[in-house]
Order: sequence, then structure tokens, then C-alpha cells
Amino acid sequence: MEFKKIIILTTDTLHHRFYINKIYEEGFIVDSVFFQKNLPKPNFKTGPLFESIEEKFEIENFFKTTSRDLNKTIKVYNVNNINDSIVFDKIKIIKPSLGLVFGTSLIKEKIYSLFDGNLFNIHRGIPQFYRGLDSDLWAIYNNEYDKLGTTIHMVEKKLDTGDYVYQKLLEIKNSMKIHHIRYYTTILAVDITLMLLEDFFNGDIQLKKQEKVGEYFTFMPLELKKKVQLKFNNYCKNI
Repeated sequence: MEFKKIIILTTDTLHHRFYINKIYEEGFIVDSVFFQKNLPKPNFKTGPLFESIEEKFEIENFFKTTSRDLNKTIKVYNVNNINDSIVFDKIKIIKPSLGLVFGTSLIKEKIYSLFDGNLFNIHRGIPQFYRGLDSDLWAIYNNEYDKLGTTIHMVEKKLDTGDYVYQKLLEIKNSMKIHHIRYYTTILAVDITLMLLEDFFNGDIQLKKQEKVGEYFTFMPLELKKKVQLKFNNYCKNI
């Protein structure tokens, strides 16, 4: 089973722990997880707003049957930056057949070249239109509710531009609130990752070129986020 080892590059959050554990529960060998500790921070206010109720909702729903703790067989490395030399050195030793990225800084070529084209990024958004950060919030801001979803695509030099394997749109329901979005797009992330892994280990990956390069977005400022929260909650209420 050595040839089926998977590495996950991510950050230590509730939704990422759920994602890792769901992959492990499905029988895939998650050899190692690298948690990036330091992420870029904006020089303007982005919160707090709905983060605390988002966390409460995720704790109540993610971990009903899935453990919050990672399985003890998974090796965990906490690193300052995902491009640190320790990450490079460990990956060279592990020799994984596939890597998954979820919520880190831009992966540099020194790291992604170790995967021989088998490093895939989970983007909670539709990158043909919204690349970068807060993709879901910017789509709502622009009244593009049909651009909410999750994509899994190849990692390459430019952020969120690689060929994609699967993409699923978020089904918006009357009962939804803005603090539910991350939960549901993470569920989509699990679904499409399991599809990718099945395809990959069966030698049946089908890549699709992104129809266009989406606009790059950064952190949404708090004042805009307040408007987006109201806008999304009212939109759902009127479905």
C-alpha cells in the first residue's frame, strides 16, 4: 500500500480536520498532514462578525459521527510556512503518490514539483470567476449566487488556475444562513475529493481546462462583509 500514500497541506481549523478525517474514514492512507501556522493577514478590519456562530454550527454538525481528533497513525507537522525547507525535506522522504492542498498560502514550485503533477487544490469557490480569498463572499456581493461551490484543481504556478477534475455548485436552501456556507462547501469538498481519489487510484483522472482565468480577490473588509451577510440571509429567506 506504500504507493497509495497521501499528504495533505492545510491549516488547523475545524473544517479542515473534518475533511482529513472523512478521507481517512473512507480507507485512504493519509500519511502526513502539514499544518501551516502563519498565514497572511490584512491590514484592515475583517471581523469579528459571524465567526463564533459559524464555529458553533460546525462543531455541532461536523463531529456528530466523525472525530475531531486526527487518527494517531497520521503524522502531523506544524510549520510556519507551507514552503519551509522542513516541508520539502519530509515530502522527499515520504514520496507520496498524491497531495491535497486546502487553505494554505500559494505553494511554490520547489514544493509542488515534488508531486510530479499530482498535487491538487481544494478551492471553496468557482475559480473561473472567483480566485483567491473569500470567493463565496465576493460572489454574493456581486449577486452571483450561481457561482457558489467547490472545485478541486491541479496546483500550478499561478493561484487557482490549474485544470480542474471536479466542481460542484452549492444548492442554496431557504433555511441557510451565511455562517452555514463553509460547512456546506466543505461537505462538497469531501465529496469531490473522494471522487478524485477513486479516479486517481484507478488511473482514470479526467482533467478539464478552466474556460477562463477568473478575477483574483483578497480579504473582504468588515463593512462589506456586514452587507453580504444581510444580503445572503435575505436571499435565502425569499427562496
